[in-house]
Amino acid sequence: MLPQAAIHIPHGNFAAAEVEKLMIPEFNLHCTVQQFMRNGISASDDDLKVCLFQRNQEWVSIAISRNGLVFHDGKISELNVIVDSFDSPVVTISKE
Repeated sequence: MLPQAAIHIPHGNFAAAEVEKLMIPEFNLHCTVQQFMRNGISASDDDLKVCLFQRNQEWVSIAISRNGLVFHDGKISELNVIVDSFDSPVVTISKE
């Protein structure tokens, strides 16, 4: 399970909570999750949850919205990383 998302509110207090970090020892990965609220403090289909996975100098960033948009950037050698949903995200990590 991924760490709790740090909520960011536009035009207000960014990072309302400290970013929680998770270590995934099997792959030597560090993970953080942040959620960017599109419409202030109310939930929206356009909210964006960003999961960042890092190992040494490599990283993968996966952004997902409630309406199903997924953005994937970066690469960690020999690993595939997938985040499956916005509200109850589960991460799947597999070797290439």
